[in-house]
Amino acid sequence: MVKQIVTMSAVGSALAQSGNPLLQQLNNMQFPQGGLPQQQQMPFQQQQMDPNMAAMLYQQQLLQAQQQQQQNQGLSPEAIQAFQELAQQNELLQKQQEQLLQYINTQHQEMDMANNVLTEQQDQLWMAQNPGMLHPESVDRALCLSASGVAGNVWSNMRERLNNVLSKSVGLLPIDQAQKLLDNVLQQFTAAGSDADSCGMGVLSLHLMNALCMERNNETDVAMMYLFNQFQPLSDPILTLTLDLPWEAVMNSKWPLFPLLSQVHHRKTEVMDLEEINGFNHTATHKFFNELSGHVGRRSWDDVRVSSERFLDKYMLDTSHMAMLTAFVGQGMNTNSSFRDGIMLYTQDQFKKMVGSGADMDAVLGSAWPFFEMLQGLWDSNENRVD
Repeated sequence: MVKQIVTMSAVGSALAQSGNPLLQQLNNMQFPQGGLPQQQQMPFQQQQMDPNMAAMLYQQQLLQAQQQQQQNQGLSPEAIQAFQELAQQNELLQKQQEQLLQYINTQHQEMDMANNVLTEQQDQLWMAQNPGMLHPESVDRALCLSASGVAGNVWSNMRERLNNVLSKSVGLLPIDQAQKLLDNVLQQFTAAGSDADSCGMGVLSLHLMNALCMERNNETDVAMMYLFNQFQPLSDPILTLTLDLPWEAVMNSKWPLFPLLSQVHHRKTEVMDLEEINGFNHTATHKFFNELSGHVGRRSWDDVRVSSERFLDKYMLDTSHMAMLTAFVGQGMNTNSSFRDGIMLYTQDQFKKMVGSGADMDAVLGSAWPFFEMLQGLWDSNENRVD
């Protein structure tokens, strides 16, 4: 295991190594933070010109024309005085008009503030009535449900393309294929009207794909080891999605988050060896891992379930935490959606006890256990089953 101290700038530098100029745009993309979105104020509706204003402007133009004529031909003192009085009336009318518009604008701002306060109170009431749950608008923003739900949308196309490739990948996706996939996805952002900052899950997927495309060398190996510990554009959204959002909601969004994390897992195991997490000093655990790896590689979910049940019956109290959680996921394969949902809730609760930082996420993904690949398999094997 390579022991080096790495900085955020070093990881960012490694991730930035690419010949694709569109990745400069990617490096500026940020995942939207959690919490309720701020209310946007409606733009002030400019009023159409009323008759008084129109008359005032006409009188000003007439006065200017007559003053010009006065300079050319000369006018009597009475006429000059009349024009001066008219100019004063026009100035007074203009001030009154400005005061009226300012009053209307103030009323609109006060109404907007009152609406924002009411909305905030309604949101607080909803959260009080639903403790432990995220507000639906926060889930929508994080998972890009609105933006990616439109057929033909750039984000919808990206999600479909990622699913098509990753669903057919067994094990590690070669770097050249990962680069080809990233290039294909980034080309969509050259299309007119594509909004590169509107989809949190899409932005995160691009960051993960960029990490998977790093060519192997000493610098990129260290960057992969400390990927979530030192690169905030990845760590913040990953922790939000895996700790704060129900995994069922992540799965239902159809974004391939867990297949992408599985690919990161494969990349990390090339450069990391975490014996204390793997638990391979326990003979039965190591044997179960080898058996499980073969079943997962063949996508033989029934065999995964049988092996997991047998292992948990004998060794649940003796094995490592990662082995236990992976086996617990395995026993739900090809059962039913109700059992699956219960397993996901329990597993996520146990996962939260293990992971609280980017460094913890690096350790989990650096273990040998195919945890996230198994989670996706749990969902896929029960997706169309009827309870």
